Amino acid sequence: MSMYRKSAKQKQLEYLGKYLSNGYQFALVDELGEVKSAYLYQYETKHTRVLKGQKIVKLKELFDSVLSQ
Repeated sequence: MSMYRKSAKQKQLEYLGKYLSNGYQFALVDELGEVKSAYLYQYETKHTRVLKGQKIVKLKELFDSVLSQ
């Protein structure tokens, strides 16, 4: 067991890193930045229903934005 608690930033980076390591490229995120679903290819995102406040982003860009915070 570790002697320290992980910060919210560390948890989010690990969460996004799991998606990236499995080959996912795109994600549907809500207004809070929470990943609702992940996609391997861009053409899969064209058939996705996007609700109010949600958007499709590149996972790499999302990871970089969290890292720079």
